[in-house]
Amino acid sequence: MRIIAGIYGGRQYIAPNTVKTHPMSDKMKGAIFNALGDLSDLKVLDAFAGSGGLGYEALSRGADYVVLVDYDRQAQKCIVTNIDSLKIGDKAKVISADIGSWLKTSSEQFDVILADPPYDSIKLNLISALAERLNPGGIFVLSYPGKQTPPTIDNFKIISNKNYRDSQLIFYINKVNVN
Repeated sequence: MRIIAGIYGGRQYIAPNTVKTHPMSDKMKGAIFNALGDLSDLKVLDAFAGSGGLGYEALSRGADYVVLVDYDRQAQKCIVTNIDSLKIGDKAKVISADIGSWLKTSSEQFDVILADPPYDSIKLNLISALAERLNPGGIFVLSYPGKQTPPTIDNFKIISNKNYRDSQLIFYINKVNVN
């Protein structure tokens, strides 16, 4: 696995060898970050982090700070190893927890939320709870099975939906912040 662009572009990182994670293609990662544009000074949440690849890409493209959440022990070990090898420990925090449990105990807010949940167990109430952690004007990006109708999130509007065979990327913004 590699970081596509930015200050860490080309750097390699490891991914967990488990069926609980599904690495995102470079094409999809590129589409996310090309659409998001400049991430300077933004705080990013990489929910369901897996290897942490979306978080590293966000930091590489200017994000100020990233929180990476995953409950899988193999994923957590990979994330810690990757943060050490990339020397980004001052800009990244690993949360070793189930995202639902963490949401109940944390009140952190984010400018960008990247959610790539396991496709076999997507819980829409959890997706909605994640979206509530978005700062005004922020963007919520959801990786979702390609053949399914994008979920509706209360008070959020879909601003873009891109399909990639078995997957799709759905970009949401809070309706309150949309003209």
